[in-house]
Amino acid sequence: MSTTASAQTMQTALRLLQALGHALQLTDELEDVAYREAEISFVFAAKEVRRRVEEGYEILEKFIRINRTG
Repeated sequence: MSTTASAQTMQTALRLLQALGHALQLTDELEDVAYREAEISFVFAAKEVRRRVEEGYEILEKFIRINRTG
């Protein structure tokens, strides 16, 4: 196993990181809409999804940082 990621792996990881960032924006939007529409179960669902996406974002961001520095 190499200590640095290939260009293709890094490019894919960066695209995923971008998608996770977009997912965070969408969870905020879902939470806002659900709150306005009094769909409380969706408010809680959005909060849980956000928590999990944030965890994934942090993990992936850490691996990207490690691979950039070697």
